[in-house]
This record gives sequence, C-alpha cells and structure tokens, in this order.
Amino acid sequence: WLLLLLFPFTIVPYTYVTSFLFSEDAPAQNFTILHHFFVAGIFPIFLFILRLTDATEDFGDNVRWVLRLLPSYCTVGGINSIATKDQMANDRGESPPSALDFEV
Repeated sequence: WLLLLLFPFTIVPYTYVTSFLFSEDAPAQNFTILHHFFVAGIFPIFLFILRLTDATEDFGDNVRWVLRLLPSYCTVGGINSIATKDQMANDRGESPPSALDFEV
C-alpha cells in the first residue's frame, strides 16, 4: 500500500520536470503517455523475463537499478517484485526474502 500511497507524490513532480523538455502541449502529452506506457508497462515484464535465466540475470539487475530512477517503474516494479519474490527465490534455489528486504 505504501507504494500506491507515495506514487502521486513522486509522479507529479517528475511529470512537471519532464514537461520542460517541450514547448507545446501535444508533443509533451504524447511523450508522457508513451514514456509511462513503456516504463511501467513494458520494461517490468522485459526485466522479469531477463531475470529468469542465469545468463541474463546480472544484466537485468543492472538495468533495474537504472530504471529505479523513474517513479513509474518503481511503483510497478515494486508491486511485481513483491508478487513474484517467492517464485524467483524458488527458481534460484534460495530462501524467499521478506517483504521489507532491500533486494525484494
């Protein structure tokens, strides 16, 4: 619940700052919609698939740290990580981390 409660306080300033990249409304709106679609919709699925195999797990972890700078990814990635933490730990042969662990 904390992720969903903090999301408005992070996404509004982020969108405000990115709006300064544009001088007109229509391109800014298109960028914002597409940006959040890819960051919150496509990238979490892509990184989940990357982290499933041993060969691409390190790459997926590194990209995940870069994407954690974006509020949309933090919210969706956090929900995805909490939902799949048991499955990922079982696939890797590890014990499942707690929900408050830093590497969920």
